[in-house]
Parts: sequence; structure tokens; C-alpha cells
Amino acid sequence: NTPLMPWFFIASGWSSGAGLYVLVSAVAGQFIGAPIIYFALAGALACLALWLVYLNDANENFRAALRELRQPVSLAQIVVIGHALPVVVLLYVAVALPEMKNALSAVAGIALIFGAYTQKFGIILRAGYLRAIRLAVPSAPARPTTAHEVTLHN
Repeated sequence: NTPLMPWFFIASGWSSGAGLYVLVSAVAGQFIGAPIIYFALAGALACLALWLVYLNDANENFRAALRELRQPVSLAQIVVIGHALPVVVLLYVAVALPEMKNALSAVAGIALIFGAYTQKFGIILRAGYLRAIRLAVPSAPARPTTAHEVTLHN
């Protein structure tokens, strides 16, 4: 892993949280104002920027491990649908007719959540970072099980 990961997960949480807020507001019929639009835009752009830096790490072995995430399908899902689409839609929401704002906001919210989900899915499963968890448990010497073994060990 890389030192960028904590920042990426913060930005990803920011982006998906903003997406969830935008989606719930749209479904509830609440108009999202400029501060929420800017907050969601900033989250999407921060997450996208960190993602692109992450994918283009200078370490060749790391880049090889992430090859799957740089394929066209992955890039289309994460970069285009999960980040560029919500940015464009949110910018349009800022100037859209009032009757279109909730539907467009719902699309942007779903796309933001989808983008964050596919990023995390890609890191954990497609890039091969799913590892077993190992606990450091000290091992005790084996105990004798029969009376004969007890006399031999004493």
C-alpha cells in the first residue's frame, strides 16, 4: 500500500457521503443549494485527483499491481461515470430549471456513490489487496499427552 491511501479513503468518504446527501435530498424533494453543490463538487474532484495520482505511482511494481484498474472498463466506470458525470451534472444543477434539479441531483448522487464504491472494490478485489489477516500468537510448547511421554520429559 501507499501513504496516499488514508487521504484517498478520506476523499472517497467525502465524495460518497456528499453523494448520499445529494441523493437523499433529491428523493425527499429537498432543493440542494450552492454550498452542498460546491461541497459535492470538491469531494468528487479531490477523490478523482487522488485516484489519478494513485494509479500513476512511480513504482513500477505498484503500477503492475494496478494494471487492472487502468483498463478502459475500469477507467470508464470510475473516472467517467463515478466522477466526471457527477461533476458535469452538479454544475448543470446549479443553473438548471427548478423542476429538473431533483432528478439531476439524484443522478449525480448515485454516480458519486457508484464511483466511490467501484474505487474501493477495485483496490480491494481487482488489484489483489485482499489478504488474509494474521495474528501474532506466541506458540506454547506442546504438552505431553500420555503418562509415558510425561516421564520422558521430566
